[in-house]
Amino acid sequence: MHKTLSSWLVLLALLAGLTLTHRAQPVQAASVGYQALTSGTAHASMATQYFVQPATVVANGGQYLVTMTIRTSASLGKWPVTVLAIDGSGPANVTKTRHGGQYDYTYAFQTAALDRRIKATIAINVAGVYAAQQPIDFQFAQSALPKLDPKATPAARVVPERASTARATRQQAAAIRALNRQNARTQRAVLLGGPAVVLLLAAGAWGLIRRH
Repeated sequence: MHKTLSSWLVLLALLAGLTLTHRAQPVQAASVGYQALTSGTAHASMATQYFVQPATVVANGGQYLVTMTIRTSASLGKWPVTVLAIDGSGPANVTKTRHGGQYDYTYAFQTAALDRRIKATIAINVAGVYAAQQPIDFQFAQSALPKLDPKATPAARVVPERASTARATRQQAAAIRALNRQNARTQRAVLLGGPAVVLLLAAGAWGLIRRH
């Protein structure tokens, strides 16, 4: 009886050790290349230059946790390119940092499948120059993807961005209206200054004719 009880205790200890060892396994991150494409086409998006390669992909239980970075020059302002929505949800784990003359906007999203196009909407806002929302597709390389384990407990934390897509859309619309007002003022200035410019050009031409 005593030997049987001891055997059961040893077995339970081994099982507990195996469980703890399995839970303690570190999350493996894979570097995965991707393409940033104009939505619905095979052509590179005009924003592709801002997306840092590669993305970091983690098998987070039964889903992929994908982390990506948008990097822009300080000459374009603070974080002029941001993500409004990706794969049907807002971005998660958003961080904004500055490194010298560059601004980094890092974000993440979760999905159970990366063998398809991931659709997103980005906002581009260069103060006083350009403001727009743009759909974009991401296509990820398949060879480097980590293996999913639906039975595993998700280890990585996912924190949705607090600012809602609706609020970001309102901010973007306000920026577009401001830019339109500025463009209208510029156009009026050109129209009002048109006759004066013509007279100056005519006077210059007459001076050249007289000298020759």
